Amino acid sequence: MQEATIVFSIHESLETFLQRALSNVPGEVKQSAVVESARMKLLPVREGGPWEGHDHGHHEKAESIQITKITA
Repeated sequence: MQEATIVFSIHESLETFLQRALSNVPGEVKQSAVVESARMKLLPVREGGPWEGHDHGHHEKAESIQITKITA
């Protein structure tokens, strides 16, 4: 990115991994966030239904041993 003329990204909230790299890009490199350039409206984060959070508490040690035996 140090030698780029322009760097495109979607939006800083979607590409958090780029924030540090983009902060080190030389000032003459143009940066363009597509969401801001296109004046897109970001929708709220989805919740519920298929987007409902879940845990993996059902992965107990006994189940892991059984799964290992079945898949071996």
